[in-house]
Amino acid sequence: MAAPDGCWDIIFTKYDGKMYIAVNGQATTAVMVPYGEGAESLGISFKPEAFLTRLPGERLVDAAVDLAIVSKAAFHLDGQTYEIPTFENADSFIKKLLRGNVLAHNDIVGQVLGGHREVVSERTQQRHFLRTTGLTPYYFSQLKRAQKAVILLQQGKRPIDVALEAGYSDQPHMARAIKHIMGRTPAQIASRT
Repeated sequence: MAAPDGCWDIIFTKYDGKMYIAVNGQATTAVMVPYGEGAESLGISFKPEAFLTRLPGERLVDAAVDLAIVSKAAFHLDGQTYEIPTFENADSFIKKLLRGNVLAHNDIVGQVLGGHREVVSERTQQRHFLRTTGLTPYYFSQLKRAQKAVILLQQGKRPIDVALEAGYSDQPHMARAIKHIMGRTPAQIASRT
């Protein structure tokens, strides 16, 4: 299971002699991630304020887009051909995406996520979030709260204390939110199953 983490990814997977490349958008709930024994994967996670200029986040919520592979070592993205990156040269790959204006940064989303909500109006924030991530600022606050609760539960804190510390109105509210977002109950998270 993969739980929403507020990031989107490009995943490069080699399995059974074939290469698969996909852009995975923001997830709103936990999803099963298929993985075959012997598969090799490289995932590059991007902060929510980063976006592909021709494949905005609003088109990728709870979805993935497969990228065209042109050879054993190259693929197409946004009409350009790129070498399939490795762990060692992933940073260079990102720099190429930035130089080619394929990857961009939304300053407003970054500032709001950094705690500077007063930068622009609430409506402007929402518009920027929806275009860049496909999600609202409210969803990100719910995600942060669920992530905080997961960490506290894994530290062995009592669920009632976690609910209060994470800002839920009560323990049942926390349990419903965590089950919906993370795909596991607080008890499952606490026992790490």
